Amino acid sequence: MKIRFNWKALDRKERIRIVLRTLSLVVLVISLGAFVVLEVQALLADKAYRDLRNERPTVPVDSLFDTPGVSATPSEGTPEPTLPYAVIHSTDELTTSDGVLPEYILLYKKNPQLAGWINFPGWTRFPIDYPVMYSGDNSFYLRRDFEKKYSGAGCLFFDGGNDPTSLSRNFVIYGHAMQAKHMFGNLGNFPSTPAAYKATRFIYVDLLWARLKYEVFSTYYIPATGDYRRTSFANDDELLQYAETLKSRSVYDYGVTLSPGDRILTLSTCQNETEGMRVAVHARLVAMVVYDKSSLSTADITGVPEGVTGAAVPTRYVLPTHVPTKAPASPTPGATPRATPEVTAEPTPMPDIAA
Repeated sequence: MKIRFNWKALDRKERIRIVLRTLSLVVLVISLGAFVVLEVQALLADKAYRDLRNERPTVPVDSLFDTPGVSATPSEGTPEPTLPYAVIHSTDELTTSDGVLPEYILLYKKNPQLAGWINFPGWTRFPIDYPVMYSGDNSFYLRRDFEKKYSGAGCLFFDGGNDPTSLSRNFVIYGHAMQAKHMFGNLGNFPSTPAAYKATRFIYVDLLWARLKYEVFSTYYIPATGDYRRTSFANDDELLQYAETLKSRSVYDYGVTLSPGDRILTLSTCQNETEGMRVAVHARLVAMVVYDKSSLSTADITGVPEGVTGAAVPTRYVLPTHVPTKAPASPTPGATPRATPEVTAEPTPMPDIAA
């Protein structure tokens, strides 16, 4: 028995109703399909970043800033300026002659645009523990992964106005706030989540040549066009005034006092629920570890020796890489940072971070 649908027998209202329902169903199917595709891409990207973490030897984070193998005493004949952050000269590890720490050599050889690594403790699932890239602009890594292939999640990357080979007055790091919490997804509603912003106080950023520890002092929502990510300042006084403005916007008083000579970090991502809004997280530098260089260049490292698997520095790289574990304590400011003159380039256009 055949059932025939007589379209002509329907009145105008019924036809319109059927058309609208069909269109709604098509839109729903397309939306669900797009959501599934994005989530699958995000999961694949997260797996790729987990693999990168496995290629990077694990180094105790906080213990680096207070170990028997470090010294906060400047070298002989070096002036002792008063700094608002500790500068610790490590004698327990060396970089290559071109300034790359041992655990980043293999990753750097895979992609020389690797500029550092960020670890923002506080989240067990999908931790903020990623490489940070630098291409000199604010667009290249928006939709490219570590291997420079298309990726909806992109990479975390420094602002084009930064210079990761020196200590910037304000390092700015961008990343997508993925719905599945990858990348900067945990920060998508950070200023609205007291349990998160009260419990997560320190951010660790490795440059290829130094390790930095920052303390959060401000978080808030701001329009994408707002002034919160400047990278160029005439002097330290201008930076301090700017940082005080950033601090005054915070939804929470972290009790942090800003000082002349401070260096700050800015994390920027999309606010998940409001188009055109951004989440800003600012932190001040409290300590940095710097290293002497060896005579061995990065180019001398040819790969992982046969039979060695997992996260390992090649045995040909004979520099000491062991970092003693010890309960962290507050370091004492004193030494002069080993950094090249600061970049003064104007900030590049704001990237369209959306996920």
